[in-house]
Amino acid sequence: MSNKSPEIEFINLDQLAEQKQHCQGHPALESLKKLANGATKKGPFSVTFDKQNPHIAASGDPRDFLSYAPYWWPETSGFLFNKKTVYVKRDGKRNPDVKECKDQQQLEHFGENLTYLALGYFFLNDNKYADHAANLVKTFFVDDNTKMNPHVNYGQVVRGENNKGGMGRGEGIMSTRMLARIANVLPLLSNHPAFNELNQPVHQWFDQYLNWLTTSDIGRQELDMPNNHRTWALVQVATIQWYLGRNDDARRTVEDFFNDSCPKQVQDNGDQPLESKRTRPFHYLIFNLHAMVFLAELGWAVNSNCYESANKAIKRATDYAIERGREEPAPKKEQRDLMEAVRSVELARKRYGDDGHYENFVQSSKQCPAASSWSGDKCAVIELWSH
Repeated sequence: MSNKSPEIEFINLDQLAEQKQHCQGHPALESLKKLANGATKKGPFSVTFDKQNPHIAASGDPRDFLSYAPYWWPETSGFLFNKKTVYVKRDGKRNPDVKECKDQQQLEHFGENLTYLALGYFFLNDNKYADHAANLVKTFFVDDNTKMNPHVNYGQVVRGENNKGGMGRGEGIMSTRMLARIANVLPLLSNHPAFNELNQPVHQWFDQYLNWLTTSDIGRQELDMPNNHRTWALVQVATIQWYLGRNDDARRTVEDFFNDSCPKQVQDNGDQPLESKRTRPFHYLIFNLHAMVFLAELGWAVNSNCYESANKAIKRATDYAIERGREEPAPKKEQRDLMEAVRSVELARKRYGDDGHYENFVQSSKQCPAASSWSGDKCAVIELWSH
């Protein structure tokens, strides 16, 4: 079983310098070195690569990000990618042919490898990592022929007769959440000479994307959603604001979420009914919780303690999810992976303390059948910013 890449979380760069002083000889440094060295052999990446009909946005521009709605299936078999086919939604059942469109994969591989290169440059003081990172960034954000256009007008497209115009949906912004991780780690590279000519156009790209995200019909559609889609969209908004140096805006975005949206998402007992009603309740409870924790960690970096907000909503949501995860048996349609929850639980333990409740869950989760896929260097490097 291959090792999974953990879901993105906010890395507090202000704390990394202190971490660097105290992590000499830490095994995670060796893991980082392996990953960063491997990343120098990867890429470049672009949404224009490996692109051919019919997997091109309706605009005809290969630079437009395209992804397909994952839970929509052709009503009849044998007519894939036929515009006359009617598609129907089957919640929780992922259509495997969405992988035929490679744009999200290109973005995620770019973001993952950029993370290892940026951290490698910071912790290991080796210019080769920043040099290669500059090539990746230039290809994805700057070069006219290969840069992604700063919008997601064609994200999570419902194909076929249902959507003759081929336009995307607000849900497509979920497909680009890796942009938050990219914006999070780019400052680690900004002082390297190779970025002297890249910082300004990359800032401009993110400024244009943020404007699209917060003002376009599709962007507003996603931001107006009541569930995890809003939370993850705000992860992008707040992180990009932070990256652009707009800390007051980032703080306001995070605090507004915890003062307004979060109390509507999390009930007094910690349940998130908009997530627990789904076909994979535990997964979606954790998925939204993880986005809330991302926002809270970003808030911490801009001097706002949102872990105490909404009557400690994150703690209540964490405690409820833990109990839900321990239910036996799992719902018939749910393949429950307790390891999905471990990082959120570890961060809750860090901020709230622990009477043993959280530690017991973490240790028991590491005994679950899926635990082996959450091991290895990709998980080990987390220690470098969370130790």
